[in-house]
Amino acid sequence: IMLPKNKLYLTTNSNHKIKILPQDHQQTLYSTGKSGFQISDCLNKISYPFVFIDIGANHGIYTLDAHKNPFLISSHSIEPNPESFKYLLDNIKFNSKKSSHFYNYALGKKNEKMPLTVHPWHSGISNLSKRGGERKIIVECRDHSLLDEIYYKNLDCFYVIKCDTEGSEPIVIRNLLNSKISKFISCLIIEITPEWMNLEEEKMIINDLGSLGFKNMQIQEIIKNKIQKDMILKKEIFLNQFINN
Repeated sequence: IMLPKNKLYLTTNSNHKIKILPQDHQQTLYSTGKSGFQISDCLNKISYPFVFIDIGANHGIYTLDAHKNPFLISSHSIEPNPESFKYLLDNIKFNSKKSSHFYNYALGKKNEKMPLTVHPWHSGISNLSKRGGERKIIVECRDHSLLDEIYYKNLDCFYVIKCDTEGSEPIVIRNLLNSKISKFISCLIIEITPEWMNLEEEKMIINDLGSLGFKNMQIQEIIKNKIQKDMILKKEIFLNQFINN
């Protein structure tokens, strides 16, 4: 890691200049590349115009990866933790002048306030699942109407979605399915954490992913074997039709 002289920002392995957050393990992971490059590589290789929605954006590292892609139309970063949200704003505005939109909300079952469990030493595992943590803060939740607002800003185009919400994935996927962008999702990047799901949520996420057009036997195996995994799901037929036209 290279630290600039003023020591307010560091430069990550992906060459993003981000504001330093002392003693945050999540920043150590993404700044050194220990969290991997699978998602970054996927975003870099997209070769068609797209809108990027970063659900559980944290400090905006994947939003910044999307901003490096010349095909990006606009980005929409959703992050419920107000402390992480401040760093998200600083990082995107410091690195890019492309069209960016920010939402200090969680995606939930309905529009309401809920407790978010916060981990002071690891900003990446804040969650609505009441797991671990040292304290809780009250945050605003929005249902699929937030995604509809994003749709009305862009209308019919390809949407690339990244979802990392520490156990809230079934609710997020249901919101995607109920939203106006559901028919236009070309790629879904999702961290699945089966150990945080009950049987009802397991069935729901499998069925809802299928309804969105992402039918993948690997998803069922991951959930059955309780494996936490990042998955990149693409609608190849959908994209081939676009390329051929």
